[in-house]
Amino acid sequence: MLDFSSPNVAKPMHVGTFARSWATRWPHLRLLAIMSSRTITSATGHPFGKLIVGWKTLLDAGALAQDPIGEMERLYKTVNRPVNQPETSTRRRETGKLQDGDPENKSIWEKMIALSSIIR
Repeated sequence: MLDFSSPNVAKPMHVGTFARSWATRWPHLRLLAIMSSRTITSATGHPFGKLIVGWKTLLDAGALAQDPIGEMERLYKTVNRPVNQPETSTRRRETGKLQDGDPENKSIWEKMIALSSIIR
């Protein structure tokens, strides 16, 4: 098992958050895959639950078209403000739906990944 944080597609990546962990561990993961080890990666944790809540309730489609990372960052920051935080049960429900393969949440997650400059 190789555990490491991965970039958050809702905000720019920088050394102070995930870049160092990702850059030092990703080659190890690739080597394990090349050596025919079974590798599983996932990026569907609670931050995505929060982001999905924001996407469903606060998304500005025009802003998303103009600046996808900026709009996802705005959603993430807005939902994380203490006054705006979704109830834990709501965030967990949306995270659980994503992890269980809910078509709507999976589609939103895939759009987030596709719009992310990290993956491009």
